[in-house]
Amino acid sequence: MTTLPPDQWLEMQRRHVRDVCLILNQNSESLTSHTLLNGRPPDTYCSVYSQTLVSRLASAGPFIIVLNSSDREQLTQLFNTPEGNWGWLASIASGDLPALAQHWRARCLAGAAPHQVLYRFEDNRVLNRALAHLSPEQQGAYLGPAISVCRWQDEHWAITDNPTPGEHPLSETLDWLNIPPNLDKLDSIHALNAHRHVLDKHYDQYRQLAARQMPFAWLKSKRNQAFRWGWRDQQKLEFLFTRSLDSPEFELPRTWYPRDDEDPATHFARVSHLANVLTIKGRS
Repeated sequence: MTTLPPDQWLEMQRRHVRDVCLILNQNSESLTSHTLLNGRPPDTYCSVYSQTLVSRLASAGPFIIVLNSSDREQLTQLFNTPEGNWGWLASIASGDLPALAQHWRARCLAGAAPHQVLYRFEDNRVLNRALAHLSPEQQGAYLGPAISVCRWQDEHWAITDNPTPGEHPLSETLDWLNIPPNLDKLDSIHALNAHRHVLDKHYDQYRQLAARQMPFAWLKSKRNQAFRWGWRDQQKLEFLFTRSLDSPEFELPRTWYPRDDEDPATHFARVSHLANVLTIKGRS
């Protein structure tokens, strides 16, 4: 992977007499896609979902659009707003639009019928995560006819050249679907969700906590505690947050900690019973 401004990458691809395509997420850039598609020859763009099991969604994109010189204004707008995650760019051999469309049509659904879900290949964040974890051999099968791709990655433009561009059969392993989660971002999302829940449901106790210690650090320590205990579902996490906020020093009593002979389910059942008893006593 290298870094290069998209306009320079685009000029480089055209010097090699390649077509440059915009893989556009219609949901995030509806005005741009309408402007780009208006009056465009039908053989210079396609909706990926047409001719697939989700053809009813074809009018909503994603679209693959072969760019020309008249698209400069719209491209400049996109290049100036990369944080919008509007999609990415790919170069292909001249006339390879049908092959590129067919490549992604074969990969736009994940899972087995009738529980298939859309694979959002058009999202540059999805592309980034896949390319970061796939080997060069796997990248070739993933990118298919695309010779080179350009996309926004975090805070810069990133370029990846396909080691083996061309048509590839759909592999049985579907390696791009077995990408490990981004643990740092997942951790941040969980922390934010926990913060919003506690702030909404337990405002007074949370405000008292925040006056004495850093609330996000406390939430992280409580989540880590829950995970050590094997409490990973939302019900158990919310229970731990709530009961800790109600406890002295915002910490559960030691008698609520797991015993040596308890599995996570037995442990949770015991402390839930203790909590119910305390609640009933408090009301009497």
